Amino acid sequence: MTINLAMMIDPNKILNFRRLATAFFFLSGLIMVSLLPFWREIGVVPNFISVVVYLWTIYRPDLVSRKLFILLGICRDATMGYPIGVSVLELLLIISLTSPFRRFVIEKNFRIVFIGYVLFTTLSNCLFWLILSATKGYLLPFTGALKPIIFNLLAYPLMCQISLHMQQRIDRIKMQGFYG
Repeated sequence: MTINLAMMIDPNKILNFRRLATAFFFLSGLIMVSLLPFWREIGVVPNFISVVVYLWTIYRPDLVSRKLFILLGICRDATMGYPIGVSVLELLLIISLTSPFRRFVIEKNFRIVFIGYVLFTTLSNCLFWLILSATKGYLLPFTGALKPIIFNLLAYPLMCQISLHMQQRIDRIKMQGFYG
């Protein structure tokens, strides 16, 4: 009896890997978008990942992987010049704070979910500001926390649509074999 490689690999693990890889590249793309030079002219560094992680934690917890967010956090820290671990802490806090909130808002309308995001992004950005201030050894200007809060709130409806489109794209990923 011969056993080939295809018999040894679990198809569900391959499918799960493909979905996580797609989510990783999508979220990495959001990090790269925040590096574009015109954000400096506006004076804000957008945190699009926080919107998507918030929405996925509420509506699609199957896409929320702590390993994925640890890797993304390290990548974000490295690309943005933050101390390594700051974004990991932020992303894990997002998941930890949003998960219990999920039951309350899962069947609610857009307004309730948005109010939750307002509270969440305010808390998240203030914590991020405090963590960065602590790593620098002095208090950074609070406008560094206020501008991203306002920008993320303005970008929230658009990011909801982009997140929904990406969720649908991930759901369409099927088992296609090893070669296509």
